Amino acid sequence: MTDPLKGYISLQEAADLLGVSRPTVYRRALAAEQYMNSTLQKTIFINGLGAGGTGQGRNREQR
Repeated sequence: MTDPLKGYISLQEAADLLGVSRPTVYRRALAAEQYMNSTLQKTIFINGLGAGGTGQGRNREQR
C-alpha cells in the first residue's frame, strides 16, 4: 500500500484492481459522492428538516 493513510489505497491501486483507468475510478467516486449528497438532501426535505422546516416532518400535518 503506497497511500500514507492506513487502510486506504491510491487511485492508481484502485484502478489496477478494477482493471480501469485512474480517471474512470475518479469519475465513479465523484458520481457516488454526488448521488449520496442528493439522496441526503432529498431525505432531509422529505422529513421536513429543510429550510424553514419544523423538524417534525409529516407528524405535524397529521395532528
